[in-house]
Amino acid sequence: MKVIFDCTALSNWHGHATGIQRVVSEIGKELKIFMPKAYLGLFREDGFCYNYSLESRTTSEILTLNTGDIVITAGSNWDYPSHHKRLLSLDEQGVSLCTLFYDIIPVLLPFSYGPGFASVYEEWLKETLKKSAVGFSISENTRVDLEYYSETNNIQCPPVYVVRLGDDIPDSTTSPSDVILEKTVSPFILSVGTIEYRKNHVLLLNTYRYLIERMNFQPPKLYLVGKKGWLDHDIEYQITNDILLNEYIEILHDISDADLKHLYQESLFTVYPSYYEGWGLPVAESLCFGKPCIASRSSSMLEIAPGLVRHADPFLVQEWAEQIRTLVEDSSLRQNESKHISNNYQRNSWTESAKKIKMVLLQHYPQLAATSG
Repeated sequence: MKVIFDCTALSNWHGHATGIQRVVSEIGKELKIFMPKAYLGLFREDGFCYNYSLESRTTSEILTLNTGDIVITAGSNWDYPSHHKRLLSLDEQGVSLCTLFYDIIPVLLPFSYGPGFASVYEEWLKETLKKSAVGFSISENTRVDLEYYSETNNIQCPPVYVVRLGDDIPDSTTSPSDVILEKTVSPFILSVGTIEYRKNHVLLLNTYRYLIERMNFQPPKLYLVGKKGWLDHDIEYQITNDILLNEYIEILHDISDADLKHLYQESLFTVYPSYYEGWGLPVAESLCFGKPCIASRSSSMLEIAPGLVRHADPFLVQEWAEQIRTLVEDSSLRQNESKHISNNYQRNSWTESAKKIKMVLLQHYPQLAATSG
């Protein structure tokens, strides 16, 4: 009986891993520690699964799938149609499929993605729910969404277990760049996340307009860190061409781990106005650095750290403006909140994520105890 952790999402991995690639690489690495007899596997176009090395990013011998084996997948398989089809056929060989679900946002907010993506994603979701023996989700919110979606679509939902992701920032042995050192001399607010419609950056732009024009308040610089994503409302164009905003808001591209770490450390606090999240990693990252975070009063962001995160309605500009002004003006309040966060926030490691997966596997497949290590 073999356990294979699917690393196919890393087949075109270059540079340091981010997003889903990072989840796959971090959990894969830790799972090998807690289940040393498990394999990391990469499925190629020829239909075979190969033993995969995270360290060298290379494949070696073929891993033959046999009845009773288990494949755990956590990748963006909707982007790999042939691989997805291969996973769906595993049950024909008596192989169990266990799937990590991040969210069902393309189904809930289809208008926040490019044309055609929502239908592709929903088809993947339906087929994967039907074929998965065990499900994992990255938040309680996603677990509830999965069960509700399954019920309303007459799908037998597999048992779903919450696996909280690790929220540690990757270690960096390098120093921040001179450019970032220069930009962080003066006080600033930080927002980290892909520049796309769902992340709701337009609210931050309108909040700054409200602060300046309606409240006659000059806020500190706001740095937006993230790559361009779906339907970004031309945020960069707005900033560049709005004489009211271009001296207050700036998008930072191609930020290294060292630069990101420095930005978190030196920021006054962070803001995260996303409409909906499967988790909301930048919120957790902010807390790791002891920085207050104003996040949306929505979805999984409410469960990251109750009592330690400030929340505001993602549609109400005035509420965000008032909270930002309060934290900027009241340094004692800000410092007290930072101290409270540092003393009380319980970080989650990727080790804990892998432990939870192993625990669930042993619960459903007790025979693994003799072979998992």
